Amino acid sequence: PRMSRIWHDRDVPGMRAIVRQALAMPAVGVIPASLAMMVLARPVIDVLFPGFSAREVRDASEILAVMAIGTMAFGITTLQQRYCFAREDGRTNLWLQALLTAVQVGFAVGALYVPGRWTVVTIAAGQTVANVVAGTAFVLVARRQLNGLGLTSVVRLYARLVLASAIAAVAAWAVVRWSVRFGDAWLTQVAVLASGGTVFVAIFLVGARLLHSR
Repeated sequence: PRMSRIWHDRDVPGMRAIVRQALAMPAVGVIPASLAMMVLARPVIDVLFPGFSAREVRDASEILAVMAIGTMAFGITTLQQRYCFAREDGRTNLWLQALLTAVQVGFAVGALYVPGRWTVVTIAAGQTVANVVAGTAFVLVARRQLNGLGLTSVVRLYARLVLASAIAAVAAWAVVRWSVRFGDAWLTQVAVLASGGTVFVAIFLVGARLLHSR
């Protein structure tokens, strides 16, 4: 609704500011959550689906990890739809969605030719890559339509969040790897998830503070 009101008033600087805000604010939660989900995917699946076999846990955790990478890009493509709706610009929304779908379909077709072990992972990767491609295309389109977006601060924020999250993710991954020796009982996996998650959050918060992420 804010976008619609701003565009109705033909307030281009206001539209530019709200798009920039929408690119920045969710990233503070989404980027660290994505990296945490990648490294904690196995204990997450173990805890949520205690009846899964070891193979099912492996397969599901790989799919979860691959799709987690694209969570921020998925948010940007969702923003793209709202942006186009606010501008009543169905044509741009159509071709950006067509681009996203084309990449997804391309990966789905490619999945027919990979070993069966990687079929669903390939389709999941297609979802992630499609959102990255379409999200990037949207930012370029919005930048042209609004005569720039002033994304320097957003890029710096992303870089700081990725760096802090990556350091935290390495530490959480080490916790998961170290815990393998204790077996795969459900309560053990709960403890692994809790300890790995706590380590991730603690290190991320320290890193984000040191990097002056706001």
